[in-house]
Formats: sequence, structure tokens, C-alpha cells
Amino acid sequence: MLRVKIPKNRMNLLIDKLQNRFDPEILEQGWEHYHKGFVSKLTLQHGIVLRAIVHGVEPYEVKIDLEQFERSECTCSESRECAHMAAAIFMAYTAHGRPELLLIQLKHTLLTRSKTVRAAAKTKAEERPAIPVSKELPSQWHKTLDQRFYGFTLSHQHSVDTFYSTALDSLLPFAQSWSEELRFLYKMHVYLFVLRKLDEFHQIHQTTYLSTYHDSGSRAVAMQCLEQMTATAELADPLAIHRRFPRHWETTLRLVHDLSLNGKPGPVPWLDVYRMLWTRWFEPTADPAEERRRLELQLEQPRLTPRHEDTLRLALAHFDIVDGDDDSALQQLNRLHSKLISDFLFVLKQLRLAGDLQRLLRWLRWLLPVMPRLKQDEFHTLCGYWVEAMKAQPSDEEWLRVMVALLPRSYSYYADYLMKQGRYRQWVDLQLANFVEPANLYPEELKAVEAFDPELLLPIYHQSIERAIQEKSRLSYKTAVRQLRTLHLLYEKLDRLDRWQLFVQMLAHKYSRLRAFQQELQKGQWLS
Repeated sequence: MLRVKIPKNRMNLLIDKLQNRFDPEILEQGWEHYHKGFVSKLTLQHGIVLRAIVHGVEPYEVKIDLEQFERSECTCSESRECAHMAAAIFMAYTAHGRPELLLIQLKHTLLTRSKTVRAAAKTKAEERPAIPVSKELPSQWHKTLDQRFYGFTLSHQHSVDTFYSTALDSLLPFAQSWSEELRFLYKMHVYLFVLRKLDEFHQIHQTTYLSTYHDSGSRAVAMQCLEQMTATAELADPLAIHRRFPRHWETTLRLVHDLSLNGKPGPVPWLDVYRMLWTRWFEPTADPAEERRRLELQLEQPRLTPRHEDTLRLALAHFDIVDGDDDSALQQLNRLHSKLISDFLFVLKQLRLAGDLQRLLRWLRWLLPVMPRLKQDEFHTLCGYWVEAMKAQPSDEEWLRVMVALLPRSYSYYADYLMKQGRYRQWVDLQLANFVEPANLYPEELKAVEAFDPELLLPIYHQSIERAIQEKSRLSYKTAVRQLRTLHLLYEKLDRLDRWQLFVQMLAHKYSRLRAFQQELQKGQWLS
């Protein structure tokens, strides 16, 4: 089978074109052409042009432009997208998955879209579409928004982005004529609606073969949505909204509580949504003590899942953290079933933004036991917070102990820190302990150590030369001899050429049976 590996992002664009530009009948015909083996000579030119020969009544040449699909063409008589182009795309998709599943997915999407269009046309003909009304409570807004997106489904990961942009573009204008306070509140509920739908998409599609794509796309959109909610919360005046629309405000508070604290898995960081809104919106207008009582009552309910219980404890701890009572917060959190680092990034970020580096350091110490088990991106995030927290400390000894304890994962942070601090001897010891080759070190770093004390570099080259020789290949011998030249310059700079001669003689004697290595030494004129 011909295999042309098109980058995933470009393949997704082609899937989008199949979905939006090809008729169902054309897709079926294209599938038949592919399935019967009519596609040959599939090539990718310059990474942007997919070419193929598709055999029919006669061989047809297909050219698909991956950057400007409108410029794609086929030598058949069709004046628009044809079955031969679809067949070439199905063939290209074999490098990413099973084309028959792609066809099923496309047909399902087109069928759903057709039903949605027909239903929308019927609704439009029979009655006026429902729109959000300012006097209605937010709970009714959500019912209306659900109605407007009834039947919307995902086909591949880019549909998550499409849903997000479509929802904002179509729903936000309804509030243009409302008061400023209500516009802000409605906008926040549109974002909450988007997040809620992302969870629904996750539940529906988590068992499909595209679930990974949907999940990653939904997580990215959820984070983007949270950022927009945070920006909206900073611009709005919660006191004015609460004063003018108290029932809307109370409904919002209850809805956020119910959405955010159920502990169900999904792509949406609901706990961060809850904490952000309480920090920036609800705190000035709502009673935290009442919210605490509500959380405590929920914790007393029987048969809570471990994650649901953990979520409620994290929410309770939030109010202690806001009050500056880290002792009570940690006492609550020490009862967690599992300590997920994603649950604490919000706390660390807020402490850093507030410049409270002492408290930040305390939380980092508490999280230190979980660091060895973190994913790479989470590990780097926490290391960044450690670097920030240590700026307020009179000594960096604690940070050095932490980095040593976390080796080898902390190697890059440790090495960079030692270099910046001018701790060249410790930096060299680190390279020796990790068997780092000189070729894998930055020339600027080697020059900095050499300028400080050339003797510090001698062990690095000695170790590297010995390891290269022990690989016992002609290429490794050449590498060793090249490094001997650098080592010779260092000894010459130190005015210790006598020790240099002894080292070369020792090498020649130690590896006297390696004839190829002896030849390389002679070529380099290191043997007298």
C-alpha cells in the first residue's frame, strides 16, 4: 500500500474539506475508487501538493493543493470536487487511520447536518427561533442556548474550535442592547454554556476512535474560554451587577456551584472556574461562610466518589487560602484521596501574582513529594515556581538540595542555575555524573568555565575520550582524537604538557591492541 505521510494538521484540513465541500454521493464514489485499488502513484510534493493517478474510464491526474484547496484540480470532466479527488484523500488518510471509519464519520456528520438544517428550516417556518431575553433568569438563558445548539455534533478535533467561535459569534450579539451590567453577566453565561457543552461532547465521544482528538481540542478551548472569563470578570463591576440584578446574581452563584463541584472527569477545569469566580466576582457580594456551610453539608453526604469528595475539600481550602490561613487549608488537603498537581496550579499562580513568595515556597515544599511523578510539562511548571520563590530567600541552598534530589529530571534547571551562579566546579561535577559529552554542551558554557579555570574541563574531556575509545569503532576513534586536540590546547594553556605526554602514552599503552585506534593516533601525530 502506498503510504504518504501528510502532517496531521494538513490532514485535518483535508477532512474538513471532505466534510464541507463534497456531496455524500461523491464521497461514496471516491471510497469505491479507493477500496477497489484505483489510486496509484500517490506523492507529496514540497509538502504542499498531493498528487495521484486515479484509474477510471481512463487514468485521471489529481492534484490537491494543501494550502489553497480551491486550486486543486483533476483531469476528469467534473467542474468541481470529484470522486477522484476524494479517493486520493482517502488513500492519504491510510497513514493516519482507517479510511472506512473516516467515511462512516463523514456520512454521520453530513446526515446530522442535513437533519439539523431541515429541522432548523422547519422551525424557522413554523415559529420564531428562541432568543435569550434580558428579564429571564440565567437558568432560562441556558435552556435557550441549548435549544439553539440542539443536535450539534463533533466530527473531528477542529469542530471544537468551530463550535467555540460559532457560539460566541452567534450568541453574544443578543445582548447588545442590554444594560452594561447584564451584558457582562450574560457574556459570562455564554462562556459557561460553552464549557458545559465541552463536557457533553466529552461524554458523547469518549468511546469513539476520535476521542483523543476531541479531548485535546476540548481542553485547549476550555483553557481559552477560562482566560476570556477571567478577562471579563476583571472588567465588570460585581457590586453593580448584584445591586441591579440580585436574582440573576444569585442564580449565577448557584449554577456555578452545581457545575463546578460535581467531581466528574472531563476536559474542563471546573474547579479553577469556581475559584476564579469566587476570587474576582462573588467574594464582594456573597457570604463565604454560607458557601462553606454548603460545602461542609455536601461533604457529609454518603457515597461520595473520591474525586467528588476531593473537589469539595479543595473548594473549602480555597476560602482558607484567601483568608491567608494556610494551616487550615493544608489540614483540609492532607485528607485528599489523591494529590493532583493540576488542582494546585491556580493557588501557586495567585500567590506568585500577589508577590507572596514565602507562602508560595510553603506550598511548593508541601507539593515536593509529588514532583517525581509529574508529567514533564507539570514538572517544568513547578520548577519555574521554585525559581521564582527562591528569589526572596537569603540563600539558594534549599533550591540546590531540591534540584539534586530531583535529578535526573531537574538536570536542565540545575545545570543552567549553576552556570548562571558561576558555580563552575559543581557544574562540571554534574556533567561528569551524567556522562555528558562536550559536543552536547553549549560552546559559551565551555568558554565560561575555561576562562574561570581551564583545569576544571580536563575531567570532562578525559571521560569523553575514554568512553569514545571503548565504543571500538573507527568513527568513535576519530572522535576521541579530535577531542585529544582540544585537551592538548587546555594542557598547553595550563603549561602542563608533561602531564599531557604522560596521558597520551597511557592511552596508547592501555589500548595497544586496538589497531585502528593506534592508526588514528599516528594520523593525529600524537605518537612519537
